[in-house]
Amino acid sequence: LRDRHLAYSDWLNYVADKYELFLFTDSKDVIFQKDPFEDWNGKPIMLTCEGMEHKDSLWNLNDQTQVQIDVREFKTSIQDRPVLNGGIVMGQGSALKFHFFIIWSNTLKSIGPCTDQATLNFLYNWLERGPEYSHTDPRTDTFCLTGEAVKEGLVKKVVFEDGLYKNLEKEVYSIVHQWDRLPEAEQIIERYKS
Repeated sequence: LRDRHLAYSDWLNYVADKYELFLFTDSKDVIFQKDPFEDWNGKPIMLTCEGMEHKDSLWNLNDQTQVQIDVREFKTSIQDRPVLNGGIVMGQGSALKFHFFIIWSNTLKSIGPCTDQATLNFLYNWLERGPEYSHTDPRTDTFCLTGEAVKEGLVKKVVFEDGLYKNLEKEVYSIVHQWDRLPEAEQIIERYKS
């Protein structure tokens, strides 16, 4: 899990200039409902929020505790900050290759058993200050919907209609992450089988 970011960075060293944009996603629990590249906001790096704050997720709070065990004077309260998704990121190759290397190297240094997602969320306290970064949120846009936030009732303005997840304005989400946690999981499986 940790070293995927090193692999991404290494691969981008060879192909970063071949394409305008790259999209990195988890694989087994991600479905595409429309072209996600249509949602690019022009920023070199576009991260995704899961649709919850850290205080709403004990798992993410515990993960944060582990990543901050050895940061001493840089410890920060993250309870009221959004949970950024470590598994879905889009952007320009030249910016992403450094982003992935930063995530990998900072996860590597941690003495606590933490995930790359915890590292990303900790570092975003500083990374968001620069012009390269932005993040999307399923509560306000339709780039990526996260099943955990819907399951926990934290993203409420979602409808499942015609086999697709949409917001209340009937706009289709481009990506659905953690679709297997949604109540319509069986219907989604049947849709893709047919």
